[in-house]
Amino acid sequence: MHISRLSAKMFLFGFAALAAIIFGLSLAGALLPRQSKSVRNTHFKAAPERLWAALIDVEGYPGWRPDVSRVQIRPSPDGRLVWREYGWYGSLTLRVEEAAPSKHLVTRVIASEVPFSAVWIFSLSPADDGGSMLHMQETREVNNPLYRLPVRIFIGGRASVDSYLRALGRKLGETVNP
Repeated sequence: MHISRLSAKMFLFGFAALAAIIFGLSLAGALLPRQSKSVRNTHFKAAPERLWAALIDVEGYPGWRPDVSRVQIRPSPDGRLVWREYGWYGSLTLRVEEAAPSKHLVTRVIASEVPFSAVWIFSLSPADDGGSMLHMQETREVNNPLYRLPVRIFIGGRASVDSYLRALGRKLGETVNP
């Protein structure tokens, strides 16, 4: 009988601790903004056309993006490029919203297993030295307050943009410091 009371107390303590963690994450998340942006301006030695080719070749992403293990091109009723990326985070279905070759690319998450949506804007321009300037903006939106703090800690901030830019640099044979 004494053991069962101890077990019940331990269960209640564990349940209360879990509830406190969930409440704390929700409260912290409610204090964070729903939307966050990360912006980087990065110089590449490669010309805008070479950068563009790497950005738009989504089937080649698993070869240079360490966070992507597989890509599947998906059907699109409006003719825009749609693909599903698979990685450590689960999967995302993305669509090209705007594309001006070698100048401007906008991609958006249209379906996701992860608790956020995102838009990426890539603006390319020639640099004076024959290379390129890439302006990259990631806008992420997390509607559920419970997920805002974990997303900010594990995915958010500039870390994902910096990782993407470094991987793009490696793909182009460059060392990039965002």
